[in-house]
Amino acid sequence: MSIGYTIRKLRTRQNKSQQEIADLLNIDRKTYVNWENDQNDIKSEYIPKLASIFKVEIKDLFHDSDPKIEIIQQSQ
Repeated sequence: MSIGYTIRKLRTRQNKSQQEIADLLNIDRKTYVNWENDQNDIKSEYIPKLASIFKVEIKDLFHDSDPKIEIIQQSQ
C-alpha cells in the first residue's frame, strides 16, 4: 500500500475533503491530489504535519500492508 492510498483512506475516515487537508497544510489542492494519486512525492516537511492532522504516528503513513490504523484521540 502506498502513502497516497493511506492518506486518502485516513482523509475519508475523517470525512474531510482534499481542499480541507490542503488548507490545513497551506498547499494547493492539486498538490495534495497528486500526493493521494502517487504522482508526486511528499516533501519530508509535510510528513509530521500529515501525521498530526490524521492523528496517527508517522510510521503508520508508510505501512506496507493494510494496517489497522488506530486513530489517536487528543484532548483539546
